[in-house]
This record gives sequence, structure tokens and C-alpha cells, in this order.
Amino acid sequence: MATLARDGKAASIPILAPQQLVDCAPNPKHCGGTGGCEGSTQPLAFDYLVMAKGHDSEADYPYKGRDGTCEDSKHAPKIGITGKVELPTNNYTSLMHALVTAGPIAISVDASWGAYEGGVFSDPKSGIHTNIDHAVQLVGYGTMGGKDYWLVRNSWGASWGEQGYIKIERFGEGKEPCGTDARPGDGFGCAGGPSTIQVCGTSGILSGSSYPTGAHLLYAGLEDRTFLNGGGAVSGASDPTGANLLDTARPRGASAPLCVSCTHPRGDVEVEFT
Repeated sequence: MATLARDGKAASIPILAPQQLVDCAPNPKHCGGTGGCEGSTQPLAFDYLVMAKGHDSEADYPYKGRDGTCEDSKHAPKIGITGKVELPTNNYTSLMHALVTAGPIAISVDASWGAYEGGVFSDPKSGIHTNIDHAVQLVGYGTMGGKDYWLVRNSWGASWGEQGYIKIERFGEGKEPCGTDARPGDGFGCAGGPSTIQVCGTSGILSGSSYPTGAHLLYAGLEDRTFLNGGGAVSGASDPTGANLLDTARPRGASAPLCVSCTHPRGDVEVEFT
């Protein structure tokens, strides 16, 4: 459970329930799969949470790891959102701007990095991996050993990668490599859509990105408009195109601040948004 401190208030943010999305989020056009454990997309999850007027905690709606029946009668939302933003595909500047101004971003990637243990992950020189098949969270960016990277929080547990994170090579506006995804239905494509799509960035990281807006705490069905994102949570920070980063450092996983700039002995820099 995380703690948010803002405008003199302190509030606990519970771990939210992925099982609620598995069971309840509709996927009528079969985008990214046929729904539930068979696949869907981040924007569809956000649409459902707006419609459902919030997201339950995992304590109230436990994870089962399989498809289940939507338990609307037990719906007790703890966090609400008011909408979503879908970013233009394969647009480096839009993604970086959203990361800095809106906070963590839901992204789609080719997760051909199961053996990753640390450092900056790079695709082979023969071309980027392009089968988009995994949804993760973009939380920051940085530079290590002269190589720029995106900082991504994976969903495979803290024992994988760098405490559950991976650094994915970042090239910059106009420099990101591209390739062809021949199975877009594995990622964010819908049934009946194009049979191939262009994806750009290492692991196709620029392909499909979105984030919720107006996230706020809910208590006993009442709204507390303590906004968690989209309300200026990282308004004091910006990206390499106009850097104005907060200079407060904290260990990964700790509570506030929301934006972190850490300078390392080699001159490496990492910025993370939570």
C-alpha cells in the first residue's frame, strides 16, 4: 500500500484488483485478444473503470489467475478515474511529454527480454522485436554509461530484472528504429483490422500507449477529489527537451516525491514517476 501526501493530506492507496478487469472489462471488438485472460487492451480497461465508477482493491476482489464471473454486487471502488488519453502511435515526443506531465504510462511491447538481468536492453542489430504481446508501465527515463533508456516496470515480480524493472534503449525523436508487427491482434489490434502494422522503438515501445485521467480517491462511495494524476502531480518536472526536474531523490518503491532525479557517480541520470 502506497501513501500519498498532497495539500496537507495523507491517504493510503490500496493495491488495486486486476481480477476485476479480467472478469468485468468488456472487449466486444476482440482487441488484443478475446477478453479476460485471453487478452485485451489498456484503453478498454480504462473505459470500463469510468463506466464502473471506480476500481476495487485486491483485498475486496482477490486475484484468481483465471477467467471468472464479474462480481458487480461486491463492487466497492477505492480509486476512480474520469477518462483516458490514447497517445499517437510511434511518436517519441508525445510519449515523453505524457510521461513527464501525466505520470506513468500504460505501454505495449514485444516482451522478448525474458532473460534480462540488468543494464540497458537493446534489440539485435538485425532489427527490433516487433510482435507486440505484453502490456507494462513506463515510469521514467535515464542515461547509463552514455546510453539513453526508458525505465519500465514489468509485471513478473521483483525477482526478475532489476527488482522488477527493465531499462529499454531509447534513441530520441527521429532516431527510433521501426519494424512490422505481423500479428497486431496479439497486442492492441482488433479483429478485422489491418493484418500488419508499423511499430517503432526498442521492443516496439512506441506502439500503443495510454493513461487514465482524473484519478481520485473514493471513500464509502463518496469522492475525495485528491487527484493522483492528471492534476499537476508532476507539474514541476519536464523532459530533456526542456528539463526542469525536481532534485529530490528517494529509494525506488518509497513514498513521495512523485518525480525523482538521481545523479549517479558516472554522471548517469534516472528520472522515475510514481
